Amino acid sequence: MPVRPSEYCDDLSAAIAQYLVAADEVLKRVDHLLHSEHGNDSAKNLAPFFQ
Repeated sequence: MPVRPSEYCDDLSAAIAQYLVAADEVLKRVDHLLHSEHGNDSAKNLAPFFQ
């Protein structure tokens, strides 16, 4: 059975909302690492994200 346009829009809206929540969490973690009290070596703090 084909998906009705309204159902498609609901699914798409939910997917976008989940993506934005995940992106916000990543930005919060990066911000925390950049402002970490463990030192000012931002490259060292961000290294785990790029392995």
